[in-house]
Amino acid sequence: MGQQLQQQKQEVRKMLVAANDQLSQKLNFIDAIQCLGVSYHFVSEIEAALQHIYETDYDHHDDKANKDLYTIALLLRLLRQQGYPISSGKSHWPCI
Repeated sequence: MGQQLQQQKQEVRKMLVAANDQLSQKLNFIDAIQCLGVSYHFVSEIEAALQHIYETDYDHHDDKANKDLYTIALLLRLLRQQGYPISSGKSHWPCI
């Protein structure tokens, strides 16, 4: 049982660091891990994923992501929870 648990944790880690995921998928995955209460197993991976999102997607978002208000709200909440300085100004998010 312990070995199976370790394998599943490794699989989750791989999914968190996968670079080819869409923004909405990765944010939903991080949110699900946190809601399940197992995020303490993946603190460094979640931090790295959110750091990457903050550096790439937050300032360089595309128009497709801007049309999904749920994804934007989830992005803002997750980044704020991690302590990133996130503006809620309308000029940054054209869909709001």
